[in-house]
Amino acid sequence: MNEFKKVWGNWLVLTNEIEDEKKPGKLKVEFLTNNGEMISLAPKSYYAYCRDKDSSKDGRKGVPNWYPLDVEKYFRALYNDNEASNNVEVRSLRLNSEKQMTRTTTMRSGLTAIHVKLAVQNDRVTCKPLKVGNKFL
Repeated sequence: MNEFKKVWGNWLVLTNEIEDEKKPGKLKVEFLTNNGEMISLAPKSYYAYCRDKDSSKDGRKGVPNWYPLDVEKYFRALYNDNEASNNVEVRSLRLNSEKQMTRTTTMRSGLTAIHVKLAVQNDRVTCKPLKVGNKFL
């Protein structure tokens, strides 16, 4: 603990000086509010809202920014797991097995309150829940 206390200030931006704010590698404030709320569902899936500034920041892993997500949808996903999962149709360009560019359309679940780690099997298609010994992660 003593060693941590000696170096923790080297990792965070603690002043308003431009040199401190622009220094690479330091952790900087992403979103700040004294009158707001934040809902975090899973890694890279969150919504933060500031009532005073009427500003927000969200994380939406794999969901395009044009798709409308607000704090109420995150709230419903967190507390009403049986509700619609905000499915989003995502279109993208991908290389197929013949090395040709093709347009693909996939359905993505925009929000979920469940985060499951999966292990890719030897066939490189099938996935199963990740286990260490007999314990699921």
